[in-house]
Amino acid sequence: MSEDQFKRLMEQNNAALFGQLAQYFDKRFDALTNELATRTDRIYTTVDGIAKRLATDEHERAAITEEQNRQNGWIGQLAKTTGTKLIPEQ
Repeated sequence: MSEDQFKRLMEQNNAALFGQLAQYFDKRFDALTNELATRTDRIYTTVDGIAKRLATDEHERAAITEEQNRQNGWIGQLAKTTGTKLIPEQ
């Protein structure tokens, strides 16, 4: 085998090896990218759910506060109309 033939054979072997390595790394990076995308989607979904619950809780608290204020107003009106003095029990 001549030196030129040997070099060509080595180049072919190196090309095949690097081609296989490139395919392996491409598949591996694609798998990692897909896994990362799946996990990121799951995190976004969880955070969206938490944000929705927080918004709902905020609305519910506002409604409860408004209801309490109305009830306090009614109690005050009743107390004023009936001449009842409202003082906390001790």
